[in-house]
Amino acid sequence: MDMPGLWLVGYGGWTGYASATTFGVTKTARQAVKEIAAFLS
Repeated sequence: MDMPGLWLVGYGGWTGYASATTFGVTKTARQAVKEIAAFLS
């Protein structure tokens, strides 16, 4: 389902290796920040 303005950031196999750690979630979080900034500008 596509919901403009909604981003879900979590952990699990779908978000990448070691995503349950602050080290592992960094790549996913950086991408989410880029997408949110683009959406807001």
